[in-house]
Amino acid sequence: MMKRMLVPGEKSTISQEIDSTSTYFSCDTSFVPSPHFLSISGNAPSNAIIGLWHNGKFVSSVISSFGQYKFPPQILALGKNSINIWALYDNGKKALVDSFSVTYFSHRLYFLARSISKLSTDKKVVALTFDAGSGTSGADSIIRILHQLNVKSTFFLTGRFIREFPDLVQRLISDGHEFGNHTYSHPHLTSWEQDRNHTSLEYVDRKFIYAQLNKTDSIFYHHFKEHLRPFWRAPYGEYNKEILIWAAELGYKHIRWTDQCDTWDWVDDPESPFYRTPDEIYAHLNTLLINEKLNGAIILMHFGSNRKNDFPYEMLNKLIGSIREKDYKILTISQLLSYEHPV
Repeated sequence: MMKRMLVPGEKSTISQEIDSTSTYFSCDTSFVPSPHFLSISGNAPSNAIIGLWHNGKFVSSVISSFGQYKFPPQILALGKNSINIWALYDNGKKALVDSFSVTYFSHRLYFLARSISKLSTDKKVVALTFDAGSGTSGADSIIRILHQLNVKSTFFLTGRFIREFPDLVQRLISDGHEFGNHTYSHPHLTSWEQDRNHTSLEYVDRKFIYAQLNKTDSIFYHHFKEHLRPFWRAPYGEYNKEILIWAAELGYKHIRWTDQCDTWDWVDDPESPFYRTPDEIYAHLNTLLINEKLNGAIILMHFGSNRKNDFPYEMLNKLIGSIREKDYKILTISQLLSYEHPV
């Protein structure tokens, strides 16, 4: 016996293969922000320990009562979900109770889970974005320059930054800037720093990503009575398909930056091979501008610096002037996404 429920309006496809009739399940594909759940219950001798494995991982166990068992709702992953249910009986014997697969696809999640680093367009449009994690040295100057030149940017804020510097954020709000989510504590999410692979770190799971993003938005709402835009940027640019899907389940789309458009302004050691002076940052971006490689580009800078001098924002006025001299429009991420196709 099997029951299936789809909520009207959600463009989702669920198919299943059942090789036993002892398990009942229902699929709830409620619209955002609820993720997509699989409810599983069935028949088994009383007092048996029933274990559930989802895509090869043990996720839950229950004790059957009055000849039935029921698991907490399981969140469906995009693609194939393999479910195996095993029972451990009083006599010590173990048996496979049920095994089936559910293939889940959501157009909405598939779209949101694609990271954007550039727009495919021949239009002269570019986004100037700033990450705000901790430092504020130079922040006043950045606000002043953007205000004087009437430039609207997208700022990716951590929850800690919002909590510590609400007055700075309020000034940005007053100037009409846009705000995305940069997690709460700016943690490493993958093993990239250790092995140059984007394997999720041990503590990074769906619950962790939910907490990092939800906490930041809650702090922003507490202070300013509005929510962040549905964009997020992973700290250190560390993410993988699984992490993108977890964020997408909350309604967030990942915004990276365009290749060659990381200004490396966060490097504060003059001896580092990645260190760039303000003049070098400007020269690099201006070369891209001259060669028309900034069409649809997303430039990454930081809202603050740990440098003692040689501040990256010192070239900002000149950079904005050069961009405009080439007839480019400087847009927020929301505005940029209204042009043609992201890549």
